[in-house]
Amino acid sequence: MTTRGFDHTVLAEFRGKVAEAGLELVVLDALLERLAGDGLISAGGKQRTDSTHVVAAVAALNRLELAGESVRAAVEALSVAHPGWVAQRICVSDWARRYGTPMTSWRPPVSEARRNELAITYARDGYALLEAACGSSAPAWLRELPQVEVLRRVLVQTGRRPPPTVRLPRTTPAPR
Repeated sequence: MTTRGFDHTVLAEFRGKVAEAGLELVVLDALLERLAGDGLISAGGKQRTDSTHVVAAVAALNRLELAGESVRAAVEALSVAHPGWVAQRICVSDWARRYGTPMTSWRPPVSEARRNELAITYARDGYALLEAACGSSAPAWLRELPQVEVLRRVLVQTGRRPPPTVRLPRTTPAPR
């Protein structure tokens, strides 16, 4: 005998029935009573019922990871495509320390100031890489690597604008 597993519509139906009957406070009170009974919360303490701060923290870390991973992917792609060119333009050992492992393999800095520093470093490195890959002395095909285009888009989308000296290739808009 095989079971189909949990049907996602059951939860939605249950939530609808609870709301229709006006029982949401009954459920919350029962939960709070149980948590207090287990010593997980106490009277008079502050409890957050809003996850906005958690969502904001996750979004900030996701942006930081996206920026770092975009630079790392571009460095890797350029290194494979034209290793000699990369070695002439960046301090490979310094960049290898920053971008040698995926961002998910280490913990980001705890303090907001250190995370901001890291974001600035990623932006600075990303722009330096774009400037080199899109410069007139670089082979034109380097700027066509998908990872270079992704890096450009990530820097623009995260609000980090390129300095005026960077001439980025124009992309054609996607068809609507």
